[in-house]
Amino acid sequence: QQLPTEAYGYLAVEAAIVARDYARALAGIRELQLRGSEGLARRSILNSLQAIAHCGSGEVLEARVFLSAYLVEQDLRTENLLAVANRLAELNASDLARQPLSRAIEIDPANQAALMRLIELDLTLERVADLPARVERYLKMRRPSVELLRVVQHKLGSDHFLFSPQAARALEAVHATLSSQKTMARR
Repeated sequence: QQLPTEAYGYLAVEAAIVARDYARALAGIRELQLRGSEGLARRSILNSLQAIAHCGSGEVLEARVFLSAYLVEQDLRTENLLAVANRLAELNASDLARQPLSRAIEIDPANQAALMRLIELDLTLERVADLPARVERYLKMRRPSVELLRVVQHKLGSDHFLFSPQAARALEAVHATLSSQKTMARR
């Protein structure tokens, strides 16, 4: 009947990824590409789906290529970047997951969810270089997570940050925030 079926193809690929059937997801993506239903907006979606599917298949190099192609697209939305990062993190690809989160913060510096997730990944990967600056920025946002701040407090108080003046300043700010949270909880 010549009805458009493109949207169902994307849903089938998404379903295959959720089911962790990455070979079927990649086959579905190839089918969508062969149909020529790859507009500019759809190419961005395909690149992100291919990055996730290749990562799930253990093809890290291919995943990096498609993730890089996805991240240079125009008009990316922070919600989509966060979703891609979460999917990659679920696949134990925290290093890859950092890239869409960094891009999300670049697009929307006030996105608290993306910044919080990036801090969590940095803590997991023990990436200490940018952590103090990110923590200070996170503390300026509305209602920072007390659980995350406790983990940050533990990590910033460790030997990794012993000689870092930025870490000392961030740790002081975390202490102050946690103390004020305790004071407010007592009232």
